[in-house]
Amino acid sequence: MSRPGEFTAGDVLAAAEVNALPGGSYGYAQVTADQSGISTEADLTGLSVTVVLPASRRILISGNVMAASSAGDVRSQVYIKESTTYLAASHMSHPISGGSGRQTHQPMSVLTPSSGSHTYKLSALIDSGTMTAASSTTAPAFILVQDIGSA
Repeated sequence: MSRPGEFTAGDVLAAAEVNALPGGSYGYAQVTADQSGISTEADLTGLSVTVVLPASRRILISGNVMAASSAGDVRSQVYIKESTTYLAASHMSHPISGGSGRQTHQPMSVLTPSSGSHTYKLSALIDSGTMTAASSTTAPAFILVQDIGSA
């Protein structure tokens, strides 16, 4: 199978070759307002996406969340989940508190889920003190589900 950039004039793609190509974005959600006061595990408001997937596809789920801690010498976590199942995690240390203690979480998971409807979400927690999931119009927090090719 040729890949993009390897085709020459007159090449024809068979259905199997087209089906093997990445399919683009299935779903995306973003927020531009902070969510503060996180001390125990909490779903991140607005960072959930429901997608309908065909059979035999490989997907990439990625998240991006800036975390600020109220205390120093703590760890924050951001998870990608489907219902109560943990799919990926990002763990960060916050050596100092406040704005200088901000860390960017970017959890990612590659899956080959069953066909049908799936809801993926981000959740967060901190081991001591409170955490703010910080976001703005120029630096939104997001979750993205992409088709990266056939399984």
